[in-house]
Amino acid sequence: LGSACLHMKGAVVLALASSAAALQCAPRRAPPAARAAPLTMVDDNPIGVGIIGAGRIGLVHLEALSSCPDARPVIISNPTLSKAKAAAETYPGMAWTSDDTEVINHPDVDAVW
Repeated sequence: LGSACLHMKGAVVLALASSAAALQCAPRRAPPAARAAPLTMVDDNPIGVGIIGAGRIGLVHLEALSSCPDARPVIISNPTLSKAKAAAETYPGMAWTSDDTEVINHPDVDAVW
């Protein structure tokens, strides 16, 4: 989970090779002196995250986010409003909606999962 938080916070994109052959053809890493500096946050505020979908996987994401010190679940949406409401009520202060565009356009949301 700590690794997932780091990747979210640093906006790192992971590419997975589909075969062992692809891994063997990958270019070698640059020497340490030539590597870019790690990404850092501009401020220390946690990232506000909106979640679209309160089904099984959405709830797994919500639970993971709630234990990440660098992220804060803000709002969750689901077409069945009662599912979104039930998920949000587990986390105090979290909003819920049946409209996914409200998640995307919420002023406190920095990222959508």
